[in-house]
Amino acid sequence: MRLLLDVHVSSRYLGRPLRRHGHDIHALDTDERNKELVDAEVLELAAAESRILITHNVKDFAPELRRRQESGRHHAGCILVTLPHSAYGDILRQLEVLFAVLPTTADWRDRVVWVSRSPTT
Repeated sequence: MRLLLDVHVSSRYLGRPLRRHGHDIHALDTDERNKELVDAEVLELAAAESRILITHNVKDFAPELRRRQESGRHHAGCILVTLPHSAYGDILRQLEVLFAVLPTTADWRDRVVWVSRSPTT
């Protein structure tokens, strides 16, 4: 999968393992040129690069995604993570399950998925 990690998503603890599993990662926390983008610009960048956005910023991106949908603009998919930033193992496990269940770019178009509580708790 082509993924865009929002600035507060760790390229070290999430990006590296995802890359090792074959995903194409663009991490904003290591991208000086795009590090300061506002939320609408991040979503536009993800759409332009056909990347699924992964973010912890649910508060701002949920309404931004709704506005985008209401205006008829598409996106490549978004994963809203409500688990703590430090729950890397749980986040990675849930992401890999999602990518197994939704394995194609077409599966993700305009889809918003939440990664929250561990399914085993």
